[in-house]
Amino acid sequence: MIDRHKNKKERIQLRVVPMHKTLLRAKAKLCNMSLSDYMIRCGLQQHISPPKSKINQECVRELSRIGNNINQIAYALNRNQSNPGHLPATEQLQLIVDELKQIKESI
Repeated sequence: MIDRHKNKKERIQLRVVPMHKTLLRAKAKLCNMSLSDYMIRCGLQQHISPPKSKINQECVRELSRIGNNINQIAYALNRNQSNPGHLPATEQLQLIVDELKQIKESI
């Protein structure tokens, strides 16, 4: 594996049609990489994964919050505890199911 901390001293020139240059720059930008780093990784057949989109990160956070709610409800049901001042567990579960359906439709 190439040491990333050493300075790059060698230069490779590559001729491409303008459309390919534009596509390569766009793909490198999508991966938050320089064109040089992107081309090196492609040439060495290393895995390149684009960063997670902001939408996916927001969905993961929301689903995590919903999962925590479900765990708390299941814990309370398993211990036969009621939640004074809160909705009954079945109603809470139905609200969560409805919320999950809305999230699914928005994706």
